[in-house]
Amino acid sequence: MKRFLTYLASARTGLHRALSLQSQRDCAPKPRVARNELPWVKRSISINPEGVASRTEERGGRNHVVVDEFLVRLSQGRLCQPWALGRNPVGILGTVLICALSLFVHVASAAQTNKPNVVFILIDDMGYADTSCYRTSGTPVVTTTNIDRLASQGIRFTQYHAASPICSPSRTGLLTGSYPGRWRVTSYLDNKSVNRSRNMADFADPLAPNIGRAFKAAGYKTGHFGKWHLDSGRNVDDSPLPQAYGFDESVVSFEGLGNRVLFNGDALSTLSAQAKQGVLEWMPKAEAASNQVNDAVAFLAAHTNDPCYVNLWFNDVHTAWLPAAGTWSKYSTVTSDVNEQKFYAVLENLDLQIGRFLTALDNLKLTTNTIVIYASDNGAPGDGTTAFALARNGGLRGRKGSLYEGGTRLPFIVRWPNHIPQGAINTNTVLSGVDFLPTVCSLAQISLPANNIPDGEDMSAAILGQSQTRTKPIYWWFINDAGPGVGNYHHAPPLALRIGNWKVLTDYTKSVIELYDLNTDPFETTNVVGSQSTLANSMADQLITWWQTMPK
Repeated sequence: MKRFLTYLASARTGLHRALSLQSQRDCAPKPRVARNELPWVKRSISINPEGVASRTEERGGRNHVVVDEFLVRLSQGRLCQPWALGRNPVGILGTVLICALSLFVHVASAAQTNKPNVVFILIDDMGYADTSCYRTSGTPVVTTTNIDRLASQGIRFTQYHAASPICSPSRTGLLTGSYPGRWRVTSYLDNKSVNRSRNMADFADPLAPNIGRAFKAAGYKTGHFGKWHLDSGRNVDDSPLPQAYGFDESVVSFEGLGNRVLFNGDALSTLSAQAKQGVLEWMPKAEAASNQVNDAVAFLAAHTNDPCYVNLWFNDVHTAWLPAAGTWSKYSTVTSDVNEQKFYAVLENLDLQIGRFLTALDNLKLTTNTIVIYASDNGAPGDGTTAFALARNGGLRGRKGSLYEGGTRLPFIVRWPNHIPQGAINTNTVLSGVDFLPTVCSLAQISLPANNIPDGEDMSAAILGQSQTRTKPIYWWFINDAGPGVGNYHHAPPLALRIGNWKVLTDYTKSVIELYDLNTDPFETTNVVGSQSTLANSMADQLITWWQTMPK
């Protein structure tokens, strides 16, 4: 049976190649592509009100468009279309054979594999309490109904920590399973001169262990849609594309290269456009989330007979907040601050778009066998002086750019029907962003990268609702060049270490030491270094010893 399926799959591949070769002969020559640029491709994606996607990819001629539409419709389980039969370059017989073989292999392969899809929804600058199910006091202005639905259908954690309080190192920790300082990413990636001044790399090392490459090696189709920021996209025009990190398909934003969406009137987008490399699509920022959902759903629809790993990384709640015109006025009864009104409108739309994505999973019959993970990369920004800013991080001390809890403690939700208990809340297990790679690989039962650096810990038992206690400490190093300024209550030292319920913060010379018991003082209001000096100094020494092993 396995040999027969292999034969059928090989026959289908041969027919596809025949289509492509004939189409190339019929089409005009493709535009010459400069070195390091992606091949030219015109893409059109749409989703109907039921959440079902269709995609067209034009690669130099209409025959490719017809074949791509045909295969996407076929992957959705829809019957062969008469219009496709008439225009197929190898004729009706070839099309009928592709239809039959594709359907048979799709059904047979689906029966043979139980590999789950994995979708990682990461929100840029989403504070701990921006997600309404995490708010512990007061009534949320925006109820994030669809994100809350994920939590009600899975498990949510209250002690998840990002690998850094700012975007680039946080994302580096997620994808590599190792502390971002190992790869000289200790703050957000900026232009080349700024990176040099901070002794930072210009982009995440493509040779580092990477979750995209791990899943690709295991036979997954891999896609990244949304913010990247593993390079800066400013004047760094020589960084590797997401494909170098293991992603088959990608559409990023201005902080990355390759196919990307750029925002109208945005200075960084204008700068990104100068780097070329890929298809550039301009749109209002208010449309970005919808576009990313379209891309992700189309990718999944085109690969329903393959397991998929997908990053769906939104940057809507990152400033500037630019909702669709007129959508924020209804929040004028909540606040007179127009900027805050716009934030609420952006948050509302983001939740709606996540809802569209979840509905599409339902319509594609993928929900049951898809692990959906939801998290943020760092805490909400600001100086923390307003009630609005404090509420976004749940009243925690610290902001984006601070190693206090408000900068790193974030929402973390996982749904996997029939595997994870519904509506579970884990308040005890401590998780870190560097746990992401080993944990998700374990859940999907795939091998870790051969060059894996075991900074993170496999916490899959906790994800599945079992009791699990962390065995590894969590280290942080942030160079403190962004976030609350010196003297601000939320400005933290550059180094931190958590062991159990204890958290120590210090600088490079131990000129300051702060120690907090997070079980009794999660808001970090009482420094107990005076009564716990031995523990505080021991932990600070351990932290500095670790920091000294990092490349400088």
